[in-house]
Amino acid sequence: MDSILPTKTICDFLTPSEIKYLVDLIMSDPCVQEVFAEDTNTHCVSKRYYPNSTNHKIIANYLVDRLESHDIFPSIDSIWILEAFIPFPIHNDVLHVIPDSSQSRYYTLILPIEEVEAKTIICKQTADSEYIDDYMKVGQPIEESQRFTQDFWEKNLSHCPINQRQYVSHEFTFDWALGSLLAFDRRRFHVSSNFLTNGISSKKALVSFTNVCNKNLEKTLTVPNQTP
Repeated sequence: MDSILPTKTICDFLTPSEIKYLVDLIMSDPCVQEVFAEDTNTHCVSKRYYPNSTNHKIIANYLVDRLESHDIFPSIDSIWILEAFIPFPIHNDVLHVIPDSSQSRYYTLILPIEEVEAKTIICKQTADSEYIDDYMKVGQPIEESQRFTQDFWEKNLSHCPINQRQYVSHEFTFDWALGSLLAFDRRRFHVSSNFLTNGISSKKALVSFTNVCNKNLEKTLTVPNQTP
């Protein structure tokens, strides 16, 4: 797949009662995975709450039915509640949930399940490696006029090394809102705003790194570009 998927947002994708229904399915019997900072085994940076296999099928079918009406045709092989305690740095999601030969990497889906003053910021740059540092080793700095402004960086990305600003440009900012959905190409670099500066200690969302059957991929690429 060479073409980049159009970034999409769907306001009020799910109602509060629908979100509670899905969250209750996950939290009724969750498998909890703690993620620790690379330099320590004591600092938990996030938790993932996975549903059991039965509830996963219910949740996946529930979401796929609604997504297809918005020209999104995912295979949801894994979905979880993400509870993040730190703002994630610039990265993409290519190394997770590897597709089989009949599939391609598709959308990352983010669905906030609470009202919180946080943002997910999408970059124009894409790569087949997950880490921005690897991208910087082979990429070239972009023109100053194409970069995130210094003011935007200081307000939102103060947790990211300033030298990364030379390599990324702004596509879209998604303001977290209960029940709204963000979908973007898994190869696209993205980053959390530094929500800690707003006095927020954590944020929660439903997240899925999806794949797509190759026969359905063309459906997505031929619909009008819905980049916000």
